[in-house]
Amino acid sequence: MKILVTGANGQLGLSMRKLAPASGFDFVFTDVVEIEGLETRILDITDKKAVNDIVAEEDIRAIVNCAAYTNVDNAEEEEGLAFKLNAIAPSILANAMAAAGGLLIHISTDYVFDGTASSPIEPDRPTGPRSAYGRTKLAGEKMIAASGCNSVIIRTAWLYSEYGKNFVKTMLRLTAGKDTISVVSDQVGTPTYASNLAAAILKVLSAKFCSCEDRQADGENCATLGIITSRVSERKESSFSLPSVREEKRAALNGRYPSGWGPAQPDVFTSACLRSKNAGHEIYHYSNEGEISWYEFATEIARRAGTLRTDDNPGGCLIKPCTTEEYPSKVDRPRYSVLSKESFKAAYGVEVPCWTDSLALCLKSLL
Repeated sequence: MKILVTGANGQLGLSMRKLAPASGFDFVFTDVVEIEGLETRILDITDKKAVNDIVAEEDIRAIVNCAAYTNVDNAEEEEGLAFKLNAIAPSILANAMAAAGGLLIHISTDYVFDGTASSPIEPDRPTGPRSAYGRTKLAGEKMIAASGCNSVIIRTAWLYSEYGKNFVKTMLRLTAGKDTISVVSDQVGTPTYASNLAAAILKVLSAKFCSCEDRQADGENCATLGIITSRVSERKESSFSLPSVREEKRAALNGRYPSGWGPAQPDVFTSACLRSKNAGHEIYHYSNEGEISWYEFATEIARRAGTLRTDDNPGGCLIKPCTTEEYPSKVDRPRYSVLSKESFKAAYGVEVPCWTDSLALCLKSLL
């Protein structure tokens, strides 16, 4: 079977690419931009015909939607564009999977809530977005539900990785080059390492799709998809690996990634069908474990990178805490966005590492 990944050249998409070779699935990676050395199908997910064509052409049985309009500040002035990407596009993907009898895994956000909670937020907590970004993401969730397709929505928060632009890489750059910076200390949440989220997505895919042998052994009836047999396409031999530190730093400057990247798919044949007992519309939360402020996150990043001012490192960067009111922004950002992962762990057995452990792994690749 083939799985289509949208936004495959963003943080989460690139993390999916890294884990794909060992997954046993055959992926079709799509985006609206190409990265040199990475196999990418150009796909505009706001184009209904283009989406339906690739689903039919590639016999797609699942879509992982990693694409979104994520510029929270600009969304306040570009809500129409944000709505097109965050609501209309997911609706198109959902309807395509409804027609194909497939599965949509969609990534959403903590911004669908009002940020006033005081304990880890359960998926069924009433929503109440306070920003254009949050409103458009919630609209996307509702459109997916209305499509009737088999779907899993995973809300996440504070995403970072080795790739692209994110808080971790920004803090590394600022604390290495500035004497003093201020970071908000009254907004609390939990970071999400994109590699951990990608692994959780693969866990859902493995649980959702069963082999013919699994079906017979479990005595289950599968959703009306028939038996899907896919052959991994022939590709030149290569392996996917993180770039060297020098390559990554160069990539961060010019916005491009080194040539030679690209996952070599395992030489496997997959027969699978969607488990009917898992069909429906599900919403879960995923972030790493723990509870910290942006200030605490920044301090730990700098400490581990050796750029934090301390008694032993007087030449380092001084990080000062500040309040939300002292940090001017056009967006009403959530004051509390710690997400409860309990229902997700119970349903799929996903592993949720502590944020400090995941940060260490990311920094090991970056430093």
